[in-house]
Amino acid sequence: MDNLFQDDVDDDFDEFSGIESDEEYISEHMTETDESISYTNCTFIGKDGESECSLRGSRTNVRDIWSNDGCSIDAIRNVLSYTRLLFLSRCIRFDNIHTREERRKFDKLAAIRKVFEYFVKNFRNNYEPKKNLTLNKTNLIMG
Repeated sequence: MDNLFQDDVDDDFDEFSGIESDEEYISEHMTETDESISYTNCTFIGKDGESECSLRGSRTNVRDIWSNDGCSIDAIRNVLSYTRLLFLSRCIRFDNIHTREERRKFDKLAAIRKVFEYFVKNFRNNYEPKKNLTLNKTNLIMG
C-alpha cells in the first residue's frame, strides 16, 4: 500500500510553509509568551514515512508538547529544541494564507483542501472494502 500522503503533498507543504518561514518575520510577530498553538488532531509525519507524532486538542501549549514530565511526546523532545519547535509550529502551512480568507467564504476546508483531496484520492486508490464492512454499527453486505 502506498502512503496516503505522497510527494505531491510534500511539494505543496514545502511551498506554502515557506511563505512565513522567514525567521525575521517570525521574530517580529511572536513574543516569548505567545506559545499556545491551535491544533485539531494534527499529525506531524516525517518525510521518511516512519516518524510520526500526533497532537490532539484545540489549543496545545508548546511547553506541554516539549516538556519532560512524562506527558510530552518524546519523539519531539528527542529531535527538536524548544525554540526550534516553536519556530516550526509557527511556519506550518498547508495552503497560501494570503488567499485563504477569500477561499474560505466558499469553502470551509480552504486551509486544508489540497491535503484533504490528496488523502481521499489515495485512500480510494489503496483501500478495498472487505466482506464484513460495518458502517454505524450496521453490517454492509459486500458482493
